[in-house]
Amino acid sequence: MKLFSKVVRRIPPFRNLYHRIDALEKEDTALKKNLSAAQIEAEQQYKTLAQRDKALEQQCKALEQQCKVLEQQCKALEQQCKLLKKQVDTNEKRFQEIVEQEQKDCAALRDEIAAVKKTAAERDKRYQEQFKKMQQTTERTLAAKIGSTRRDMVAEMNYLYFKGLHPDQYADALKEWYYQRTGHELNLEHPRTYTEKIQWLKLYDSTPLKGELSDKYLVRNYVRKKIGEKYLVPLLGVWDRVDDIPFDDLPKQYALKATHGSGWNIIVKDKTLLNVEDAKRKLNKWMRTNFAYHSLELHYKSVRPKIIAEEYMENKDGDIYDYKVFCFDGKARYIMFLSQRAIGLKMAVYDTEWNLMPFVYGVPRLEQEVPKPDNLEELITAAEKLAEGFCFVRVDFYLLNNGAIKFGEMTFTSNSGQSMWEPVEYEQKLGDMIHLPCDEREAQ
Repeated sequence: MKLFSKVVRRIPPFRNLYHRIDALEKEDTALKKNLSAAQIEAEQQYKTLAQRDKALEQQCKALEQQCKVLEQQCKALEQQCKLLKKQVDTNEKRFQEIVEQEQKDCAALRDEIAAVKKTAAERDKRYQEQFKKMQQTTERTLAAKIGSTRRDMVAEMNYLYFKGLHPDQYADALKEWYYQRTGHELNLEHPRTYTEKIQWLKLYDSTPLKGELSDKYLVRNYVRKKIGEKYLVPLLGVWDRVDDIPFDDLPKQYALKATHGSGWNIIVKDKTLLNVEDAKRKLNKWMRTNFAYHSLELHYKSVRPKIIAEEYMENKDGDIYDYKVFCFDGKARYIMFLSQRAIGLKMAVYDTEWNLMPFVYGVPRLEQEVPKPDNLEELITAAEKLAEGFCFVRVDFYLLNNGAIKFGEMTFTSNSGQSMWEPVEYEQKLGDMIHLPCDEREAQ
C-alpha cells in the first residue's frame, strides 16, 4: 500500500494532489496542535473560570446569607420603625395633650396671677388706707392726748379757781368761762338762747331736788317710784370708799360709776384686762373732787360721793344705743340718738314723731338713718313722767336689743351748756322752749 502510494505520488497529476494533501495534513497537524494547545488553554481557562465561578458562587451564597441577615435586620428595623412610629404617635398625642394642658395651666396660672395681682393691689390699697387711717388715728390720738392733757390742766386750774371763789363771784366767773368756751358774751340778766339759759339754771336753779336726782344712786329711788323698777339697770354694789370695792368678786363685765359727777365711769368689758390700781387711782381722784366746781353746775355741790357698780350693757354689735330725751316743761320735744362710741361718737336728733331734725351739737352728725324704736311711745311716756315739774331736763335711756328700756341719768344742765346748737338759729329756737322760773315770777 505504501508502495502504491509512492508510485502514485510520482504520477504528475496525483503528485500535486498529494502535495496538497500533505500540506493539508500538515495544516491539520498544526491545527490539531494548535487546537490541542487551545483546548489545553481553554481547559485551563475553564478550570480558572470554574474556580472563579465556584468562588463567585460561594460569594453569592455568602451574599445571600448577608441578604437574609439584612432582610431579617430590615424586618427588625421595620418592626422597630413601627414601634417607634407608634411611640412617636403616642408621644406626639401625649405631647399635644401636655401642650394643651400646659396651655390650660398657663391660662389658669395667668388668671391666678391676675387675681393675685388684683388681690395684692386691693390689699395694698387697703393697707395704704389702713396705714393712712392708722397714721391719722395716731395723729388724732396724739393730738387728743396732748389736748386731753391740756384740757386736764385747764380743768384743774378752773376747778381750783371756781372752788376758791365766793358765791358772789360766780356770775362774773361763769361769764368769763362761757366766753372762753363759746366765743360769745353771756347775758345772765336776760338770757335768751339755749346755752345762756342753761348757764342761768346752773347758778340760780340748783335746787336740792336736782342734786338728789343728779346723784346716780339716789335717783334710782325716784325712778322706781315714778316709772318702776324694770327701767333700772341692776345694781351690783355701792361703796363709800374705793378700798371697799371687792374687785375680785365682781363679774367679768360691769360698769363702775361715781355717783356725784357726769362722765365719771369705768366700763369693764373684761375684768382680767382691768388695771385695778389705775382704776383705784382714778376713782380716788373722783371721790376727792366736787364736780360742781368744774363749771359751776352747783346742783352737784351737795351730792355725797359714792361708787356704784351696775350690770354691763351693750347691743348686739358691741355698741350701746343711747336715747336722750330733751324735755321742756315736762314734755318731750326731741330725742338725741348717740352711737359709735368705739370709733367716734355720732349724733342724730329726732322729734317725738321720729322725724329727723337738722340740728346737732358737740359731735358729728350720724349720716345713717336710725330706725324708729318699736317702743318709742313708752320711752317718751317714761321720760315725761320723770321730767314732770322741771322747766328743762334731759332724761337718758338705753334701748337694748331685747326691747328693754333702761334708765341712764337725768341731766339738768346738758354738757354744762357749753355746746351750741348747729345751725346757730336753733340756739334761739331751743332757748325759746325753756321757760325759766324767773320768767314765771316776772309774768306774775
